[in-house]
Amino acid sequence: MNYKLTITKSRNARCFYIQTSYRKSDGSMSTKTVRRLGSEKKIKELYGADDAEAWARAQLAQMREADRSGRQGVVLELFTDKLVGSSERIFNGGDVFIEKVCSMLGLKDICAGISACRGFKFDLWRHITRMICCRILHPGSKLSDYANSARFIERDKLRLENFYRSLDVLADNFDGIQGAIYRNTVSGMGRRTGVIYYDCTNVFFETESDDDFRKYGHSKENRPNPIVQIGLFMDMDGLPLALCVHPGNKSEQQTLQPLEEILADKFGLSKFVVCTDGGLGSQDNRRYNVTEDRNFITVQSIKKLKAHHQQWALSPDGWRLRPRLRDDAHTRCKQIYDLGEIDLDEYADDTFYKERLTDEKAFEEHLIVTYSRKYDLYQKKIRQRQIERAIKKINRGEINRPKSPNDCRRFMKDTHFDGKGNPLEVITAAALNNELIEHEAQFDGFSALATGLDDDPCEIIKVNSWRWEIEDCFRIGKSDLKMRPVFVRNENRIRAHLLICFIALLALKILHKQLNESFPVAQIRKTLAQMNLLQLEGFGYVPAFNNDTLAQEIQKNANIHIDTQIITPAKIRNNYRLARKC
Repeated sequence: MNYKLTITKSRNARCFYIQTSYRKSDGSMSTKTVRRLGSEKKIKELYGADDAEAWARAQLAQMREADRSGRQGVVLELFTDKLVGSSERIFNGGDVFIEKVCSMLGLKDICAGISACRGFKFDLWRHITRMICCRILHPGSKLSDYANSARFIERDKLRLENFYRSLDVLADNFDGIQGAIYRNTVSGMGRRTGVIYYDCTNVFFETESDDDFRKYGHSKENRPNPIVQIGLFMDMDGLPLALCVHPGNKSEQQTLQPLEEILADKFGLSKFVVCTDGGLGSQDNRRYNVTEDRNFITVQSIKKLKAHHQQWALSPDGWRLRPRLRDDAHTRCKQIYDLGEIDLDEYADDTFYKERLTDEKAFEEHLIVTYSRKYDLYQKKIRQRQIERAIKKINRGEINRPKSPNDCRRFMKDTHFDGKGNPLEVITAAALNNELIEHEAQFDGFSALATGLDDDPCEIIKVNSWRWEIEDCFRIGKSDLKMRPVFVRNENRIRAHLLICFIALLALKILHKQLNESFPVAQIRKTLAQMNLLQLEGFGYVPAFNNDTLAQEIQKNANIHIDTQIITPAKIRNNYRLARKC
């Protein structure tokens, strides 16, 4: 602060004050009294000073020195009869930590390159960064992003129309921006892309009319609204890798190969093993990934295997026990087990496996089947609940057809028709389909993987077990970042909105990794959103958040602290400089 000594003179005495000047929110300059030293007579009596003015100037020098060393305290005068102003007083300080991650992603240089090519006059980087921060801290529409600009300490004069212009720019450089971010993270922190995971989801719009891009399709949330399809690649550390967006009625199986081509073209990434669920593991996608540099791991439905392979998969003999630890060389992991001859409850925490090669398709596949007693009991429990719900529907006279493969109504046998769909002469009430129940029960506890790799089956099972993290990415995007419903209608802006959500998700996951995965992503986002600062005009900012363990770890990780009792404007400006220095 710029301290100065002010001396007021009256008829009988002189009074000494230390004051500072500051710029108000409206841009005008004003002065505040930082410390009232007292009258000349009082100073001489209390402090034994012969020269009150010299003593006051010595106090001024001490305050200036303490301010330079960062040790200066602040004395406030608060009055019970004065009201606070109507201007914004509480600001969010969590954006500085998000901007530090965005700097590591190289967003400023990426935006600078795009702006230089197109000759933009508005600050593209500032608008995109603001949308990313708002997506994490105050998720909402682009209009709300513009309105929430007043909730940040750096209140730039951003314009609403430039937010929408930024969306158009993002859409035009959709793949290039993702590729540049990937390359920056490779050089900045490293990426493990030996195995990449792919899955699809969709997001809905609060409208009842579709168009060329927002189409009616199978909604993951069973909503009767138009949707768009989203495909996401994830690396082995659980970090989002690449995103693609397609019309809502496009088959998920047709989205994998185009995105792999983008990985090769824009990312320079062509050597990997792609891991998917069964819905994306079509024969065409498997064949596409059986090359010298690529391969696949996909979930294989045992129900869809040929009869002799299905019989082999479900037979009780020929099973091995998967080691719990990498160095587990116990005898029990080397012997062959017959599931019909052992007490499975003694192996409730273990997984059995068997393997073989198949040549059903145009290439040879490595088929791995697993059995888990815990999974077996879980499936039986779920089915029993479904049967109970089906019985209730039967008692109420319902015979509706199932709406999904896992609908409890699949166990209800429609006795108005025979097995071929011909009407019966004698119509009876609905009944349980015991044949279907018994058929499904034989698959309890079993699962299978198909791959073109000839690696250790235990390692393949382990790699596939991390596939749940991509579902977690979708959950974070939908629940915490509120990526749906989507409020923009134009195709380009829909794609750009989802790209903003992708970058925000990547930033959160990077923070999660930097904090040694000690705190859930949702808790990190919530803590950042609660890092509020109270402005004391003319003095600085006071923390207005709980400085718990997570808040301390976030600040320690970034080497940026906003938890001192008061933070001067100069310190705040320095924090933002540090965040953008990466």
